[in-house]
Amino acid sequence: MIDPSNKTDRLLMFLPGFLTWLMLFMPIWLGLIAPKLASYVLTFLVIYWVYMGITYLINVYKGYRRYKNEIKENWFDKCKNLKFRDLPNPKTLPKSLEETNHLILIPTVRESYELLKETFEALVTSTYPISQMIVVIGTEEIGKESVKESLKKIKQDLGGKMPRVLHYIHPKGLPGEIVGVASPNRKWAAEHAVTQLEKEGKDLKNYIFTTFDADWKVHKEFFSALTYHYLTDEKRHNRYYESAINIFSNNFWEVPMLSRIESSNITLGVLA
Repeated sequence: MIDPSNKTDRLLMFLPGFLTWLMLFMPIWLGLIAPKLASYVLTFLVIYWVYMGITYLINVYKGYRRYKNEIKENWFDKCKNLKFRDLPNPKTLPKSLEETNHLILIPTVRESYELLKETFEALVTSTYPISQMIVVIGTEEIGKESVKESLKKIKQDLGGKMPRVLHYIHPKGLPGEIVGVASPNRKWAAEHAVTQLEKEGKDLKNYIFTTFDADWKVHKEFFSALTYHYLTDEKRHNRYYESAINIFSNNFWEVPMLSRIESSNITLGVLA
């Protein structure tokens, strides 16, 4: 933990901002000290960023074409055609596709019924069997009644299509936790879900763990594709997997413009 009263910590906090402003004003101060050197540096930066811009656009185009091709795949059929005995590092895998399950963690505060319903509706349209999914809802104490009521309504709406749901309430005011972010909520819910599965005698290597925000609407092929890539990856425990295209899978068009710009930049960077 950073201690603001510690001189070393204060220096480390100061350096990133200082170096950023130093570079931004570099044409002015370096131009006064060494004009020739400044012209060389600026020329290099212009050429470098033109090169980066061109390669960026090319890679975005290539990434988008790959994305369009991959969503046409029937990933669950590809999973069914896998021979588990031939997969890399079989000791770390379930024995069959029927034993390959998903543990899906969604942190909430007091999200509306309408928002959570869309998230669950996307889950139940997945090409991967809903019976092999467990959804873990972690809720902050401040919104527990609202989320409980929403989950009850969603269960009534979806009926037999509803996956198994484990719901845990994250207490407020726990010592040592950071207030206002989802990570303590996720940690609390994940630990309790794992404990519950262990009590039931479940083998944890049979579960692929996924977490996303409460407004996330996954593509119908997401979990099937995730399963295929996880099972066929030799270094599956050293990687994480993420969809490249995010702007159509949540409330992207309902947030402020600056948030949309930031999300678009992240999406395009991942895609490239």
